[in-house]
Amino acid sequence: MSDPSPMDIQLELFCLVDGELLKNAFPVEIDSTANFDDIDADNLTLWLVKIPEDKEGSAIKLGELDEKEELTRPRKTMTALFPTPPDELTYILVQRPLLNAPKITLAYENIEPELLHIAEEASRNHETHSVKQEDVEEYQRKALGNFYKRPLPYGMTEKNIYLQMLGNMLGKEPMTQDGLTLRNIVENDIDIKEFSAVAIIGRSGSGKTATVIELAKYHFVIYIFCTDPRSRQSFTPTDRNFAKLANDVEDIYNELKKLEQYRDPLALDSITKSTVAQRVNVDILARLIFLWTLFHKYPQLTPEQFFREQLNGGADTVEGLVEKLLQYDSKTIDSMLSRVEKHLMKDHFRGRGLAIALDEAQVAMYILEGRLISPRALRDKNYLDSNKNVRDDARRGFLTPLCATLDIRRATLITLGTSLTLEDAEHVYSAIDKATNNFNITRFPSFNEQDQQAILTELIDISGCDIPEEKRLLLTGRPRFSIRVVERLITGNHHGQESKQKLLENAFDNTITQTKEHLEDN
Repeated sequence: MSDPSPMDIQLELFCLVDGELLKNAFPVEIDSTANFDDIDADNLTLWLVKIPEDKEGSAIKLGELDEKEELTRPRKTMTALFPTPPDELTYILVQRPLLNAPKITLAYENIEPELLHIAEEASRNHETHSVKQEDVEEYQRKALGNFYKRPLPYGMTEKNIYLQMLGNMLGKEPMTQDGLTLRNIVENDIDIKEFSAVAIIGRSGSGKTATVIELAKYHFVIYIFCTDPRSRQSFTPTDRNFAKLANDVEDIYNELKKLEQYRDPLALDSITKSTVAQRVNVDILARLIFLWTLFHKYPQLTPEQFFREQLNGGADTVEGLVEKLLQYDSKTIDSMLSRVEKHLMKDHFRGRGLAIALDEAQVAMYILEGRLISPRALRDKNYLDSNKNVRDDARRGFLTPLCATLDIRRATLITLGTSLTLEDAEHVYSAIDKATNNFNITRFPSFNEQDQQAILTELIDISGCDIPEEKRLLLTGRPRFSIRVVERLITGNHHGQESKQKLLENAFDNTITQTKEHLEDN
């Protein structure tokens, strides 16, 4: 006899609002409609979830559930929804839209205790993915064969080799036109207690990210990799918390533009920037609390350790903090930001600086692209064309309000990216409305054959090999090209009959081909 279909059994289905106690679940009745603070039903997101028994008595949060499926087709038949009869732990979770979620306001005297509680909880939940050094060495010896010389920087597993963590290997730093390095600027900010905005603008492979990583050996750097949530490309590193932020700000705009009171483009621009800034503050507060948490866990935390922790399990902790902090109102978030910054500056930095780096910052321009108005055009009251539409040259994306919000923090703001331009940098400086303390790092040091030889000799064993001059010349100019040779050797097969010389030449040939394709695409 076959199992009964869901239509043959008495099905009792319960709904629960995200973040509420299990006891508040209510039965679903076909002929009645639940009221969610007058939220349009089309703006609700439904999830089919299983709630573990040990969650009874706790607030049920979507992000903490392992078994969940978004109901993208809520009108599909019960048989399709439940191919087998559900058990008693199955619920439909109702997720409110971002703007309508209820917020908590904390009294001034309760902010410090709440912050400590949040930090302690984050500390308990944070897990560093430790890797045994002998496993790293064993894997790299096997991967590089006769080219192995010393352990290279690694990531969350012994198989993740992250050569950019080497930073600046040659002691050559890119500079501003006045000869200032990024480290000079950050250290000047510490002394004068004013914080600069810096754009690092250079060709792909010229060492922009390596410059930030070099800074992170001496000063604390909150590293944000601007990841486009719509892209299917695989980036290293990725930043899913930025992707979540990007999705949220798109949702904020889409919800606001539906409201009658924001039909006017100026009104919509103003409320969007204000609301987006609140969401950005939640993200940066989560990252600052993560840093503060690490100091509690490791009192002698170094800038380099913090940078590595961000790439090694930090995303999980920041994600949990964002989810927690989204329940507080903007006034409470602002107070928390001030408190955490004060604690870090007073108790932990010990003369070291703080920077916020937006890598691949140009990605943020394509989020809300063309839907915001240039702050300068607004100040000049010169943003409409003859047809009363916003002029194309006055349109902006998420990058400008993102930088305007981050610039308020007590940190040097750094933007860099593969296709970031001087014009993009000027848009940022205009958005943060600073007449001074803006710097463009555009003078990158030359990278010749001797530099190439120095990097390869430092990283791998190339004894007994001689690279033809014509191949070497094709990969001079930018340090990233030589790093790619090492990456090709790591991913190659060294167990065949080819000689060490031939393997190195093949790595050069593959890198030359890859580099040409990359330059043509960009």
